[in-house]
Amino acid sequence: MPELPVPALSRGFIDRDENARLHPTRVAELRESAQARYLLVSGQAVAAAGEAGPVFYSASELRARGYNLEDAYYLGTVAAQESTVPAANTTPAFFALDLTDSFATGVNREHPRRTVDGVEWCALISYGGLWQDSDVALATEAVALCAAWRQQRFCEMCGKPLRILESGWLAVCPDSHPTYPRTDAAVIMAVLDAQDRILLAHNARWEGNRHSVLAGFVEAGEPLESAVRREVAEEVGIEVTGVRYFGSQPWPFPRSLMVAFFARTEQSTADIRVDDREIKSAGFYSREALLDAARAGRISLPGRTSIAALMISQWLVGENTEFPGGSTRMSSGRAGFSRYGAGSAGNDAAAGTGAGGTGSGLTLPYAELFGW
Repeated sequence: MPELPVPALSRGFIDRDENARLHPTRVAELRESAQARYLLVSGQAVAAAGEAGPVFYSASELRARGYNLEDAYYLGTVAAQESTVPAANTTPAFFALDLTDSFATGVNREHPRRTVDGVEWCALISYGGLWQDSDVALATEAVALCAAWRQQRFCEMCGKPLRILESGWLAVCPDSHPTYPRTDAAVIMAVLDAQDRILLAHNARWEGNRHSVLAGFVEAGEPLESAVRREVAEEVGIEVTGVRYFGSQPWPFPRSLMVAFFARTEQSTADIRVDDREIKSAGFYSREALLDAARAGRISLPGRTSIAALMISQWLVGENTEFPGGSTRMSSGRAGFSRYGAGSAGNDAAAGTGAGGTGSGLTLPYAELFGW
């Protein structure tokens, strides 16, 4: 069976090195070592040289600028042959330093500077699909981990302030209740009808004519497949069967994991009943109809970073395909795509208009439709 393609923010592999982060002295040594490299984070952006990728600083460079490296979170290591960062001929050890609330550098939520130390703040949602595998993996982990602790400041058991331990991977309150970085599961689904047309919807909070596949958060005690069926029924009144896993992608805006599925329905556009709260309009599109609408500007599709664009692109080349029941699988590749599904989970996504340029690896057919 052919492999699934790799979503934009799922590329690369980071050894998160739990062994080291459990030992404070080891992490302290790594912080000051020649192999340490630091990624600066502000909200959903990292310090980067545009499309060329994130900028990584040495400990001495940041110390000279007055940064407190003890506040940095340990991300892990990347094999030297896979890393874009040379670090004294050793395996680089990466840290994230959150400057979101740092008024000393002029970087904060209300008045962010466009640059820091001569480089840009580049939004992960816009640039993630353009960067090399290891770079985007580190940036995604850094943005997610920093966002987690900006939002989890107090113990959910007793309400007392949290103290971060294990270099960013555990926090405890004065009563020793543990708290871990939180990830919220969400499903995103491409629904196909009997004619192999795809269901696309317009979210009430989106501007213009943007359409995407449906998405929503998983509820307490709910299997992922049931969440797919429930969300589709709630948002457009359609019943689905044949729910098949497609792939997953972290979506740290602020803390979701998107789990993607394809599903089938025997119903059609005439059966759609939108909820009119989250979804304003929806319909099934053939490949020809969607291509015509997108090229004519009557509809806009997800951009670089979201797994939604990957799903739609895979369906567009779905002639003579095997997954699922007429949809498509392609060989593993590196794809960059932005934006979310049309359901409630999509409401957390930042605007992310994207930047020009080409990402690394595979360019899928119809890439121009997704703002590459």
